[in-house]
Amino acid sequence: MNRAVLMNDAPAPHGAGAFLRAPDARHLLGLEGLPREDLVRLLESAAHYRERLRTPRWTSDELKGVAICNAFFEDSTRTRVSFELAEQRLGAIHTTFTASGSSLSKGESMLDTLRVLTCE
Repeated sequence: MNRAVLMNDAPAPHGAGAFLRAPDARHLLGLEGLPREDLVRLLESAAHYRERLRTPRWTSDELKGVAICNAFFEDSTRTRVSFELAEQRLGAIHTTFTASGSSLSKGESMLDTLRVLTCE
């Protein structure tokens, strides 16, 4: 990816939000509040992984030992499977939590369910 093209002073695309410091950098839920430098770094990282994924059966240990729980409250096959495959390729331990078939469907509160999942 050509960093020089990305680092110009052109405004963000319509709907991208302001490039300000996000209060919590652990989660990326949108572009609003994301500094331009972070967005460029994210795009460069995506380009790097895109190239690596062109290799058949590519895997990595970058998330080895990291446990990830995906929580889905609506059916979303493509999103769920793409997240699980990415986590698996990066070496993470992953599980998927769905609202249907869980204690939530029996009336347990979300807070109680999360406490059980986090072993609180």
